[in-house]
Amino acid sequence: MQEPLYNTHSLNPAEQKDYSHLANMPVVRVSVANLISKIICSDGREGYLGILYDKALQKGITQYIAVGGGAELFENGMNFLKHYHEADPYSFEGSDARFKLPGKNVAGALIALGNQRIDSQLIERGVERELFEEFIDEQKDAVLTNEEISLCKLEYMGSYRQPINTKQGGSMNTSGSVTARLFFVYNMLVTPKIFDKIKSHESMRILTAEEVATTEGGSKTGYTSDGAVIGDNLFLINR
Repeated sequence: MQEPLYNTHSLNPAEQKDYSHLANMPVVRVSVANLISKIICSDGREGYLGILYDKALQKGITQYIAVGGGAELFENGMNFLKHYHEADPYSFEGSDARFKLPGKNVAGALIALGNQRIDSQLIERGVERELFEEFIDEQKDAVLTNEEISLCKLEYMGSYRQPINTKQGGSMNTSGSVTARLFFVYNMLVTPKIFDKIKSHESMRILTAEEVATTEGGSKTGYTSDGAVIGDNLFLINR
């Protein structure tokens, strides 16, 4: 059986949105990230992994977001997007996969970046770099050691196109522009010792499916059972 040209797998098929409503928009911002969704323990325990969002905490708001961050866009990826999808060459934010292009080209760009046959030449896949940064480098007290991180297994779950809020581009975008987001989503498989260590760390929280469901597929921010905010980059997945 011939492999399809594009990887159109989605964690939630209902969210494979038709982007025709963006076609007449002169500029749409695109953001691509590698994220961890679930933490799954070998003893059967599991939940959605949240980490405190420092910028919200500085404003006195307790908010949990997914572990991970912007994917690195390689030089080939930048050239590809500029040549084939008319990406604004001045809109790239360093090597992060954040850029602007005409609304008519959003669907094609997201499909191309989610294509497993070619994307390794264009964009970073994997959350290992972010794990070391967020669990060690950015913490006063490390969540895990280097050795413990190396013992964690990462399971790729697929790409997910976040529902677009055409009014404000998602709750985490403060610029007021429309943002189309593509997430490469992973589950983190751990031992009981590592699961317990993560769970007990002050910056981490293991969220229930019921709590994460309040983001309604990442279309808005949600809330925990005790009123903390859940970022719109956490959403239910099937495993």
